Amino acid sequence: MKDKHGSSLTKPLERASISSIFSNEVAGHLLAFSFAALFSEIYLLYNEDADHALISLFPFLVTGIFLMCCILENIFSRFVSGAVSIVFSIIPSLVLAFMLRRFNVLLVLQSAIIMAVLLRLCLSPILRKWQLLITVILLLDIAALYLFFSEDAFSNHFLSEKLFCISLVILTLYSGQAVLFPKERSLFPIHFFLCVGILASLISMKKTPIDWSFAVRLGQKIAEGIETAADNTSYYFSSAFGSTYSTGYSSLSANGGKIERSDRLQIILETDEMPYRTYQDEETGEFENVRKTLYLSGGIGSDTTQFVSFLGFLNQNGIDKDTAALFTQPSAVDIEYVYLDTHDEIAPRSAFLLTRWDQKITGGVSTSLHNKGYRISAQYLDIDYASPYLTHLLRSGKGASALNYEDACAYAKDLWDIELSEVLSADEYEKALAGQAKTGSDIRKEYLDITGTDNRLLSLADEITSGCSSDYDKCKQIESFLRQYAYTTDSEGGYDESSDMSSSKGMADISERFLFDTGKGYCVHFTSSMVMLLRLSGIPARAVTGYRYAFPFEKNDEYRINAKCAHAWPEAYINGAGWIPFEPTPAYYTQADSSWHKAPALLEKAEESPVKDVPKAYVQPQNEPSPEDSFAQNSLLALKVLWPFILSAILLVVLLIAGTRLLKYLRYKYASPTRQLLFDVEQIKKSLVKSSGLQIYDRGHLSDYVPLAPDDMQSDLTDIFGTCYRLMYSAGKDNAPTPAENALARSIREKLEKNKSH
Repeated sequence: MKDKHGSSLTKPLERASISSIFSNEVAGHLLAFSFAALFSEIYLLYNEDADHALISLFPFLVTGIFLMCCILENIFSRFVSGAVSIVFSIIPSLVLAFMLRRFNVLLVLQSAIIMAVLLRLCLSPILRKWQLLITVILLLDIAALYLFFSEDAFSNHFLSEKLFCISLVILTLYSGQAVLFPKERSLFPIHFFLCVGILASLISMKKTPIDWSFAVRLGQKIAEGIETAADNTSYYFSSAFGSTYSTGYSSLSANGGKIERSDRLQIILETDEMPYRTYQDEETGEFENVRKTLYLSGGIGSDTTQFVSFLGFLNQNGIDKDTAALFTQPSAVDIEYVYLDTHDEIAPRSAFLLTRWDQKITGGVSTSLHNKGYRISAQYLDIDYASPYLTHLLRSGKGASALNYEDACAYAKDLWDIELSEVLSADEYEKALAGQAKTGSDIRKEYLDITGTDNRLLSLADEITSGCSSDYDKCKQIESFLRQYAYTTDSEGGYDESSDMSSSKGMADISERFLFDTGKGYCVHFTSSMVMLLRLSGIPARAVTGYRYAFPFEKNDEYRINAKCAHAWPEAYINGAGWIPFEPTPAYYTQADSSWHKAPALLEKAEESPVKDVPKAYVQPQNEPSPEDSFAQNSLLALKVLWPFILSAILLVVLLIAGTRLLKYLRYKYASPTRQLLFDVEQIKKSLVKSSGLQIYDRGHLSDYVPLAPDDMQSDLTDIFGTCYRLMYSAGKDNAPTPAENALARSIREKLEKNKSH
């Protein structure tokens, strides 16, 4: 096509080039967002303590920084080659990441910068190779499908999750058409799929969504089958070679160091009971459901001594069937070990009967190793420890009746319809009574051991429990005090790395560092601290490890307990009632939060103890600044962090411009006359194209450019172009340009550059 000057125009070619660049950049940004969103989802799956709302912003931060690198790369590409421009474009981002590290703030942004830089470096070569791009998109699809079906991912309903799915669909359709129609040359461009994706994101969903349950179940079965096969292979190979299979359950060997939570399946529960309780809210009158919470203790088994003690405690306090039903209920559950190797019997606390193949299991630790497939049935007493009736009894300080066997059988039958004779024979009952008496007299030797404590712990225990009128009140005060501390799994154990929960000395070391130094930890730290503070307050206490499982609101055929449910908690020995559990770890609900809320008129009998002021934690969080101070501090911090980034970007641009011009000047100055003239001609061509505003396809004909020049220059320009042809196509020593020809070419170039600048 010719313009009015007779030049060859190539707008279609230019549009094709722009379209290609645009397609690559869109695909690159969609890939960057998809990788960041996938990373965020995996991080949230394995870090329950993470701030979900903050992590959901991660893909947007990565994409924004990726875009910033893209803009800088296009700016720098005007001065240096493509590969070098990519390297230059990430330097300001690296400077910003370094500054964020220096100020130790916005770790999410720092991580986003690092990921964006890595993606920019990695995706650039991928986008240039079509087959490699298709492979990467396919791997993303597989990873997303696996996480959705196997790990129940993408269920938080964040905007990032929705956009991740749309991005993945766009990329899959864009690359898939090339796979499905390899011989088709005119494929749909990516912006076509991008427009469809934008429209899809704007369309509101129906209130009744499409029922994909069949496809979901099928996908889950396939994923679970693959995962089970892999787990079984790993499990049996680890057993065959004698290695220890990693689990969440760790008995009392936990030392309080940093832990990584695992979703490894440990135990399967089966029960016919509903997983929640329903109560009527006194204020609203609405019926509410509260999930049941089950504590499974390891190494204790069926604690018949505890059961007999609690039975005598209720009898001593004159509890009848109706009152007992307000805070106790006999329950049953079947327990199957999955990926778990231990000698310990893991059963609900307050279990009074464990059976395997209808044979009673005695003791809490077996001589044989229990592993995958080991199955037991447990009967236990479900107790609402937050019930005002029970807390009133615990504060009363009454002991337990020593019932004879016949009376005990009749009382258990009357309270819970339990046939005690099927649980304990007469001889076993007498042994349990003897064990109760022994526990009462000898318990102080083991469970009041305060080896390793110092005066700081003793003073703290006195300060917390000062003014409490009962042992139970002391327990609740210590529990409330500890719940002020921060919860984290990224923590430190005791000052001595070998300290663990198996000894008083180890728990004292862990608790002292936690209470007076770090001020943050997880269940091991909270349990160790409460046990030692209780003992220093004169209350026998022990640490118990196992699992804490909160049932869902839906009734299922089975309930799966993962390794991340592994837990430790303290138990205090209250006179007559026996061992009573507490929950000082703030990451978990207190017993009051899962109370049964059974409170008829009998509540008047249960007078609550006056509430005591809880001392402040020794390690306090910093005071929140006022909004004005916070704004000023954030603004100052933003300036401190951003100015090096902005300055580095400006300096790089200035450096590249100055460096490019200096290089051109030096190359021109020290070049031969021939090269100087050829350089002048190239610059003249560029100036003419730019001043004309036309898009010229360079056919190699210099005559195409003459009509673009001003009329008074066209004659001189024709002479210079003739000299250029002579230099390019004539051989011999005498074809070098004369000084006059060089001067004319330089003069025309300078005039055109001057006109262009105006």
